[in-house]
Amino acid sequence: MLGSLVYSQFLPGNSWLHRLDPRCKLMLLGLFTLGLFWVREVPGQLLVALLIALLPVSTGLPIGLLAPALLGVLPLAMLSMMFQAGWGPAPYLGPLSLPGMEQGGLLSLRLLDLAILAQLLALTTSPIGMCDALEQMLKPLGKVGLPHRDLALAFTIAWRFIPVLAQEGDRLLKAQISRGAAWEEGAWHRRLLTLTGLLTPLLVRCFRYAEELAIALEARGYGQNGQPTRLHPLNWRWLDGQALLWCLSGLGGLVAWEQWR
Repeated sequence: MLGSLVYSQFLPGNSWLHRLDPRCKLMLLGLFTLGLFWVREVPGQLLVALLIALLPVSTGLPIGLLAPALLGVLPLAMLSMMFQAGWGPAPYLGPLSLPGMEQGGLLSLRLLDLAILAQLLALTTSPIGMCDALEQMLKPLGKVGLPHRDLALAFTIAWRFIPVLAQEGDRLLKAQISRGAAWEEGAWHRRLLTLTGLLTPLLVRCFRYAEELAIALEARGYGQNGQPTRLHPLNWRWLDGQALLWCLSGLGGLVAWEQWR
């Protein structure tokens, strides 16, 4: 069902990853993203993948919560690997390119690693913390006239609306199946018509949710002049600096090792 292919919502906890400042988590996500594409050799990629795989174990989160992210990105990873293996350079193993298989495998591994990191960010960061962190990190854009608060809020709402829309889609799909819709039977064009019948009410629900959200924001005085007060202000601690330092040291060491060996 649709609900199994989306990012999970925030899961409260007291692990070291939960206690990190949301700004630190976003910086770590950016550093890991850069590091995954700077590290080009197989041993380095496998080492980074192993470290990322150990993150949910160290936080005590159930491993099954990572399944939605992995299942969502798995088709793209497989397609990337097949494309690289089929059109890569020589030498070949039958119709497959050996360098292409290696590069495709590394690209697929990068995509899976990024999916795990994004899922961990969603599971361990509250929506309010995410919005506050994005607002502060985008604050320099306000000096050139860009609405950094609105950008941060829009990104956070879009991120957190994914599970809501997935649940709505799953509910509509079950309703259509109970009325006799052939979702997984018949020719492809009949299934496409069934999908069209699902998307139309889902789009109506999206507009309804957007209107209700706009009314709620207006009722709470969003957009008025003045700096809003925060119930839980962000606080950068020693743990955040230590995590950032370890990440920079590890990824920088891997990149330097590949460049100088």
